[in-house]
Amino acid sequence: DAFINMFGQLIARFPVLPVFGPEAKLQALNVDDACEAIANALADPAKHGGKAYEVAGPEAIGMLVLNRRIAAAQGRKRHFIALPDAVSDAFATLTGWLPGAPLTRDQWALLERGSVLSGKNGLDALGVTPRPLGLFLDRWMVRYRKHGRFGAKVRAPR
Repeated sequence: DAFINMFGQLIARFPVLPVFGPEAKLQALNVDDACEAIANALADPAKHGGKAYEVAGPEAIGMLVLNRRIAAAQGRKRHFIALPDAVSDAFATLTGWLPGAPLTRDQWALLERGSVLSGKNGLDALGVTPRPLGLFLDRWMVRYRKHGRFGAKVRAPR
């Protein structure tokens, strides 16, 4: 997943990192769960056709907590600077138009709102039980550990 791996790369490279929208919540969804939901919807178009579904992971995680969990899964001690929303907004406004900007205005608008389910018409309606991030984060972060897969096994906190 590009989103989690983007943070994995940054955390592997830098000892100190800013966190935009540290309290903004999101619900990371495993791509396999998303694919299963799509397949189930396509398998029964009479039941699912014309309906909208909320698809997301089972746990709402704040951006600061997410970064800490990624660092722990890598076995790295990092310092995170939780940026106030006003600073994040100003940063996105001043630099967001640059090619390769770390945070655009549109990304900030989405992050500021957060991305949490309303609880209506979710994955359960499609017969899918989403897996929590803790089940796969440890495996995903092996490549970013100091010695990769040859380093000591690290257990991500739950």
